[in-house]
Amino acid sequence: MFSDTAAKCLKQNGFGRPSMRQVLYDLEYAQQLDQEPAAEVTGTNVSSLFHVGWNFPLEEDDEAPIVRDDDSLYSGK
Repeated sequence: MFSDTAAKCLKQNGFGRPSMRQVLYDLEYAQQLDQEPAAEVTGTNVSSLFHVGWNFPLEEDDEAPIVRDDDSLYSGK
């Protein structure tokens, strides 16, 4: 958004450049977008779209503890 506004201001032809009012509007809009939390995607929490659960069986000789998503430890036994 910000780079689009800057590019418009650098046009050779004055008729292609935005007015100062338009520049101010674009910058205020970009600032609002930067300050607002990410919008939900069709009512779904965005973080839930990228959650990947791994469920691998442990070998009998594996003794390394596994840290789960809730920070609890799982020893596999």
